[in-house]
Amino acid sequence: MSRLLLIGTSLLLLSTTGCGSTPAPTLPNSPTVRSFNTAPPTTPSLPKIHLRIKQAEIEVPTADLNQQFQSILALSEEKRLRNVVLTTVQGAGIHANGRVKANSWLPEVSFRIEGSLSVRPGNVIRYQADRVIVAGIPITTVLDVLGLELANLAKFKDRFGRIVQTGNATDLIVEKFTTDAIIEGQMKQIRSTPQGITVIF
Repeated sequence: MSRLLLIGTSLLLLSTTGCGSTPAPTLPNSPTVRSFNTAPPTTPSLPKIHLRIKQAEIEVPTADLNQQFQSILALSEEKRLRNVVLTTVQGAGIHANGRVKANSWLPEVSFRIEGSLSVRPGNVIRYQADRVIVAGIPITTVLDVLGLELANLAKFKDRFGRIVQTGNATDLIVEKFTTDAIIEGQMKQIRSTPQGITVIF
């Protein structure tokens, strides 16, 4: 037997017995293992949740109120209010402090609004502006001098229907703030502390 034939026979034996590094030949009828890349499942489209609230107290911290207010400002056409910060007070009230530029020919000045909260039928939260101070002067005096309208100090044109202004009052339509749930239950009371507000069903 030639040396070349002997080497070839040895290599064949090594490959069929698994003693070498050469992979074993695949038989024609042997099953083939395949790997499949499975994509993550897509999120299903779920119907709205009906929240039947019979008795509950829902707390909203002041920090969350400020985030919601900034979101409302960003999505509205109101561009005159700047650096507005909301603070909740004991009882049922919210104060707003910031700066306002009423129109192009007036300088930017500071303002403060002191208002009270109440609930209205249909799960509506009403914010009533009780006292408005602009540049340290009560707004009635500024109105007389500059001919400004109180309703135009902060006029929200919310295209989502979440906010409705009526005179010195601003109504927040709670059900318009969520697209995931339908609230079935009526708000009975709202109160506030320096930490936030509590809505009582």
